Amino acid sequence: MGPNSAILSGSGIAEKLLKPWVSTCVVSGGSSGEGIIHAIRDPGQGSEDEGVDDKRLLVQESEFAKILKNIERQGNTLSAVLRDAWDGNILRILTRANPIKATHPHVSVVGHITADELCRLLDATESVNGFANRFLFALAKRSKYLPEGGGDYDLVQIGKRLGAAVSFACEVGEIHRDEEARARWRKIYPTLSDGFPGLAGAICGRAEAQVLRLSLVYALMDQSYVVRIEHLEAALALWRYCEDSARCIFGGATGDDIADRIAGLLRAAGAVGMTQPEIIRALGGHEKKVRLESAFKALLEAKKVRHVETPTGGRKRRTWYWSGNDAAEAAN
Repeated sequence: MGPNSAILSGSGIAEKLLKPWVSTCVVSGGSSGEGIIHAIRDPGQGSEDEGVDDKRLLVQESEFAKILKNIERQGNTLSAVLRDAWDGNILRILTRANPIKATHPHVSVVGHITADELCRLLDATESVNGFANRFLFALAKRSKYLPEGGGDYDLVQIGKRLGAAVSFACEVGEIHRDEEARARWRKIYPTLSDGFPGLAGAICGRAEAQVLRLSLVYALMDQSYVVRIEHLEAALALWRYCEDSARCIFGGATGDDIADRIAGLLRAAGAVGMTQPEIIRALGGHEKKVRLESAFKALLEAKKVRHVETPTGGRKRRTWYWSGNDAAEAAN
């Protein structure tokens, strides 16, 4: 008996509510936006397609790199569709003979990838356009070797608890925070909303929305009609781990490839620094002025560089120096 069967056998409620999801709503391989919409499509307009009643879909991708590579393909709509699904929007594909749509989508994605591959494949566009910050990135490392496995655990009891929580969640309407959770939320909201600079900051750019959703999940799993302080604190703890993971994975990168190249040059130059013409020549001399200005601005805002201007009898010479905290970035 596999893990899913063991969980489902633990509770009649769990079997009734979760078995259809396990058998029909869990898929692998997200290749296109059209494929996502087709899996949870509405009945066809004027056709014999009866559509899909269950709008839940979990995409399990053991190689998340496949999704990132598919997104890069010309004309692929996967990124846009997943972003709309996260927002709960109606999903539509109109550029075909028989347009399809999916109302009330409930789409989840679980993917696995190495940190190196993620940094290499997650391009600048998807890092800042809202695709990446709709995901929770959790860095996982092996803590010990277990050649005989991790031992037995009671899947039946897990099934009973999960089934009871799902049953409860299906009957709950609108949920609010209690007064203690509301006070805590008001206090932390500005920090969550303001975020921090750099690529890791862009990838963590939906902190308040993510924490809100996580606190709701914790409340429902606890079969509570209100979000209490312990649910909010649990959500914050999980979010901090994901935020720390993003900092560790993406380090001090800004998300601007030119800015990151300039940072590398100034790091290597050390205390000597580099003049602006030297930096431009090192970059190949082909970068447009507006791109260079944007790159320097990003580095200044992130407090990674500083510059000194010295008189030359004509235009002042500007020399740039690295001022980032390499030790702190390495620790993160």
